Amino acid sequence: MEFLEIFLIFIALLLMIFKPEKEKLAFGILVGSWIVMAVIYFGMRTGNILPIINL
Repeated sequence: MEFLEIFLIFIALLLMIFKPEKEKLAFGILVGSWIVMAVIYFGMRTGNILPIINL
């Protein structure tokens, strides 16, 4: 999922560089990726009994 979020941010960046008139679309993609990141974060924090352990 993290790759998808980074890919969405990359697409928004490319839109801003090559098609500045699509600024609203790029901002919408950016906000959408932030929402996905927040949902995944809160889902992982509240859905597990044990905390996530980095090995």
